[in-house]
Amino acid sequence: MNYTMKNAGSAVEITMRGSFTFSDNESFRDLVTLVGKGEMKSYRLDVAGLDFIDSAGLGLLVLIKEAADRSRVDIRLQGAQGQVRKMLDISQFAEVIPYD
Repeated sequence: MNYTMKNAGSAVEITMRGSFTFSDNESFRDLVTLVGKGEMKSYRLDVAGLDFIDSAGLGLLVLIKEAADRSRVDIRLQGAQGQVRKMLDISQFAEVIPYD
């Protein structure tokens, strides 16, 4: 998984591409740390560019949500499609992180 970040008004938009699996654990934890600092109050994870996510990827999203909650930061997913959307829907992930 690759990602880029940009300021989008009052939020930071993080665009994710590729496959999101356990192998992304180390690099994604950098994002978890960033969100946990609470410097920005809103983050949008654009997952439209992800073509695959597994249960470990979902677990990493739970970690970023926990960091956001501790820092009182709003976090949302956007653009889920294909296999990624199916995984989010099947796991009822909207109860963890809202998504469109």
